[in-house]
Amino acid sequence: MSPRARQVISVAALLGVLLLASGAESGQGWYLLGQPWFYDKKTGQMVHGSDFPVSEMEQLAAFESAGACETERLARSEQATKEAWDAARKLTQAQELAARGAAGHGYIATLEEALQSKTQRESWTFTCRCVSASDPRLGAR
Repeated sequence: MSPRARQVISVAALLGVLLLASGAESGQGWYLLGQPWFYDKKTGQMVHGSDFPVSEMEQLAAFESAGACETERLARSEQATKEAWDAARKLTQAQELAARGAAGHGYIATLEEALQSKTQRESWTFTCRCVSASDPRLGAR
């Protein structure tokens, strides 16, 4: 077994022990939380927060276990990253076509906006977190 494989197994085992020790599987429930979005008057755009306390984060979903919550968080992050890469690829292709006179600037502007939106969403998914329903930082939910 490679050193990297041993490291991955060790981290997974440690995570399992920590989750069990914290009561993660005791049926108390878990929330997937995300930073709130708000209108930024300076830029005129919707932006997401990055340092709101847990008590002010938005509940995106609820789960019976920490593992299920973390699986969903990672899936959302991976999907957002894929969408951002796809948008970047489309923009690059359109820019190459425009350089040859085969694509209009309006189309490129639309793709630039789409890329910005996808990149913001990707960034936002990295601020999401799983929190136990019994976490005192949640306050009354």
